[in-house]
Amino acid sequence: MPETGRWAVASATTAAPSRQVRYTDPRTRWLGVALAVVPALTFLVRVIAADSRWRLDLYEDDAYYYLGVARSIAEGHGSTFTGLVETNGYHPLWLGVLVPLAAAFRDPSHVVVAVAIVQGVLWVWSVREVLRIGRLAGCEACAAAAVAVFGVLAVTTGHLAFNGMESALVLPLLLTAVRRIVDTRGRVIDDLRLGLVLALLCLARLDAAVAAVTLGFVASVPAGAWSRRDLTTRGIAVAAPPAVALLVYAVVNVVVFDSVIPVSGRAKGLGAPFLNTEPLTQVLKSGDFDGRSLWFGVVALSLVAAAWATRTWRSDGYRSRLMACTLALVTGEVLLLAYLVTGTSYRVWPWYHYQVATFSCLATVIVLRWARDRYGSMALRLCMVIAVGFLAVQAAVMFRPEEHAYRGSVEGAEYIQEHTPDDAILAMGDRAGIFGFLSDRPLLQLEGLMADVEFLSAMRGGDIASRMIAEGVDYYVHYGPPGQYVKVDGGDCQRFEEPLQGDGPKSSVVVCDENRVFVAGDVGDRFEIWRFRPELNSG
Repeated sequence: MPETGRWAVASATTAAPSRQVRYTDPRTRWLGVALAVVPALTFLVRVIAADSRWRLDLYEDDAYYYLGVARSIAEGHGSTFTGLVETNGYHPLWLGVLVPLAAAFRDPSHVVVAVAIVQGVLWVWSVREVLRIGRLAGCEACAAAAVAVFGVLAVTTGHLAFNGMESALVLPLLLTAVRRIVDTRGRVIDDLRLGLVLALLCLARLDAAVAAVTLGFVASVPAGAWSRRDLTTRGIAVAAPPAVALLVYAVVNVVVFDSVIPVSGRAKGLGAPFLNTEPLTQVLKSGDFDGRSLWFGVVALSLVAAAWATRTWRSDGYRSRLMACTLALVTGEVLLLAYLVTGTSYRVWPWYHYQVATFSCLATVIVLRWARDRYGSMALRLCMVIAVGFLAVQAAVMFRPEEHAYRGSVEGAEYIQEHTPDDAILAMGDRAGIFGFLSDRPLLQLEGLMADVEFLSAMRGGDIASRMIAEGVDYYVHYGPPGQYVKVDGGDCQRFEEPLQGDGPKSSVVVCDENRVFVAGDVGDRFEIWRFRPELNSG
C-alpha cells in the first residue's frame, strides 16, 4: 500500500544503494530521543534516590568482581579482586572503562552512580544505532518499535543495559557493527572500520567472538559481483583488527597470568565435556521478570522466522544485508550454545542473552517494514503505540518496590568491617561479589572466578581446603542452602560442597555451629560467616 503525507519515507531498492539521509515525521524523531533518554534517566534517578546503603543492590552481584579489580588497579595493587590473588577473570574492555571511575570515586555508592551514568550513555548509543538501522531500512518508526522489543531484555528485565556488567557495552558495539554492514559502500576503509568495531566487541566480551566471526563473514561476502581479489582484500580488512586484538590479549595473558583465556571460563569448564541441555531451555525462556519466564527466546526466534517469511527484504539492498546480519547473530547464538552445552555445566545468566536481544530487534525492523508496506500509516501508528507503551512500562517497572536481593551481603560486609582486622582473610564461593567488594578484605573466591591458575589445580583435584589453609583463611562465608549436617567431636557441624554452581569437581569445607559468628536471611537461603578451623579441613 503506497504511503502519502507525513509518513512518507524514501526506500532503498538497489543491491548497493548510495548513502541517503531519511527523515520521518518530527514526532518520530522526538520519540527516538525519548527512547534514548528516558530509560537512562529513570535508571539514574532510581540509583540516586536509593538509600546509599542499598544502592549496590541495584546491580548484579558479578558486577562487583569488576569493580573490585578496577579499585585494586586504581589503587596500584594490580589485577586482583581483593588483594589476595592476581587474576584475569574478567573481560578486559569493560574493566578498562571502570578503572577511571574507580580512581575518581572511592566511595562505593558514588561509583555505582558513575556506572549508572556510563551505562545510560551506552544505552543512548544503542538506541541511536537501532534508529539509524531503521532509517537505512526505510522506516525509522519501525525502528522505534524495535527498540521496545530490544528493551524487553535490555531494560525491562534489568539484565543487559543497566546491570553493571559488560553487556551494557556489548550491545551498542554489536549494533554498530550491524549498522556498518547494512550501510557498507564496499570500500576497504569501511571494512577496516568495521574490523575495529569487531575487535572492540571481542574485547568487551570474549565469547562475542562468535558473533564477530559470523558478522565478519556476512560483511566479507556481500551481494553483487566481486572478484576473488576483492573478497580476499575485504576479508582481511574485516578480520585483521579482531585477530590482532585477540592475539595481543592472549600473549599478554600468557605472560602475566599463565593462562590464555580468563580463569573464570576455565573454572566453569572443569570436568568437561558435559551434556548440559539447560542453556537451551534458559535461552528459550529468557526474560525473567519477578521469577516468571517471559519465553522471550521463543518470541525472538518467531520474529526471525516472520522476517524471513516476508521475503520483501530480497528486493532491497539495505534490508537484505539486515536479514543476513539477523541470521548471522542467530548462527552466533547457536555456536555459543554449543559451547555452553558441552563446555560448561553452569547455568546461563541473563547477561548472556545479548545476541537474542539484538537479533530480535533486527527481525522486528524487517517485519514492521513489511507491515508498513502492506498496511501503510496504520502500521506506523502501531509502531508509535508500541514505543510509547514501552516507555510507560519501563518507567513503572524501574520504580516498582522490590526486596533487597543481597541484604545478607551488605549486612555481612558491615559485620566484617566492624569486627575483624583489616588483614583478616576471607573465603567465599557463590555470590561473593558485593560482599567482597564492601568488606574490602583479602578474599579467596572459591568458584575460581577471581582466582589464579594454581587454584584451578586445587579445584580439579577436589582440594580447595588445602589452598584455604595455605592462604591462612580466617573466615569461611556461605550464601545459600544449608550444607550436610555432620557431627565432629560431638559438636554440630556442616559440610559444604564448593563450588556451589556447576557439575564439575567438588571440594568439601567443614564448619561448626560453635564457630558461627554471623547469620542473616531465611533458612533456605542464609548468609552465614564462620571462623575457619584448618584442623577440621586437613587430610
